[in-house]
This record gives sequence, C-alpha cells and structure tokens, in this order.
Amino acid sequence: MDAVGNGDFRGALQALDELLRTRWNPQALFNLLVGHLRSLLLTLSATEAQENPSGPDWLIRRRLAQAHRHGEARLIQALALLQELDVRIKLGELDPEDALHLFILRWVPV
Repeated sequence: MDAVGNGDFRGALQALDELLRTRWNPQALFNLLVGHLRSLLLTLSATEAQENPSGPDWLIRRRLAQAHRHGEARLIQALALLQELDVRIKLGELDPEDALHLFILRWVPV
C-alpha cells in the first residue's frame, strides 16, 4: 500500500508479486488498496477542513504526505479506476489479480 501511495511503480509491482507468491488473497489485497486510497483522501479532506483525522500522529503524517503527493483530483481518479475494475471483476471480465496489476500499470507513475 505504501509503494502505491508513494508513487513507487517498481516497488508496487514487486510488493504485489511477492504478496501473490506467498498466496495472499488477491480480492483481499484489492479491498485493502481501495481502503488505503480512501483513507488518504479522507485524511486530506479532514485536514483541509481543519478537522482532526483519525489515527495515530505517525499514520496521519504518512497518509498526508502520500495524499499531497497525488492531490485530491488524482486520488478521486484512482478510486474511480478501482470502481471500474471492481465492476469488471464482478462481471467476470477480470480476476482480482489482473485488476491489481492493471491498476498499478494505469495509475502509479512510471
């Protein structure tokens, strides 16, 4: 999740491949990725509204750094892409593993 949030293309692909080799459930990883990007957007939104985001200070700082790296519009774009991929999974057009790879290839900068 951090490699994606940090915009580390190579690191994101390597981490995903390692997790899949150790038999992590690709659907669970997909859901974790959605949750991570939502938390970045929520942290950014709360901070901009001068509210206190939930979580320990170190996690808020990490999320905020990642959120600022991409910006609100790009994070919304990421969630829209994940929603599109999720629909394709549910329609049987993609499996979750392929969806994860497609997300990294299409959204994480090279």
